[in-house]
Amino acid sequence: MSATDLLDPSGPQRSLRPGRKPTVYRPAPGAHPRHIRREADGIYGWVRIEPVEGSESPPVAPARPAPSTPVLTRPHTIHDLEGYDQRPDPMLATTPAEFVQKMREFRAWSGDWSFRDLEAFSGGTPSSTFHAALANDQLPKLSLVGKFITACGGDEAEVQRWTTAWRRLRMAAEGDDRAETTEEAVQRLTTEP
Repeated sequence: MSATDLLDPSGPQRSLRPGRKPTVYRPAPGAHPRHIRREADGIYGWVRIEPVEGSESPPVAPARPAPSTPVLTRPHTIHDLEGYDQRPDPMLATTPAEFVQKMREFRAWSGDWSFRDLEAFSGGTPSSTFHAALANDQLPKLSLVGKFITACGGDEAEVQRWTTAWRRLRMAAEGDDRAETTEEAVQRLTTEP
């Protein structure tokens, strides 16, 4: 008898003790699957089982609803007093490193949320993705910037500000003339004959 025969819960198993009846196994009440892994031929893991003596087929356990992941609702950002606005302005960033620094400042300004909180507030974007983006001085993807600002409590107007700043830096990296700031455009227009 091989080890897989002993663990196969599909039917009666010969007892390891002489003189005993064949044993049928079933998942123990309240047992949760552990060490789940997906392979090409199926999903594998283990669950605590218990013997059911004397029955020909294992009883079917009632279907248990899948545990739902609690959805955290993020409290709204409390803005600064009028005249004391400390909110980071992404439009002041002139390099990708400065843009990422502004993202770090925005996270601190909005409440210094943990990366796990940001994961929950964003609807499932992994906390490691946020951590990697803020630990790096490269321009993150635009979709990540939008999720980050939303997770930090930014509204649609705030996401639009950050998107505009991101596009300006991205176009500047490609050498696009549209990436110049308003001040640069005014300066260029006033100095041209």
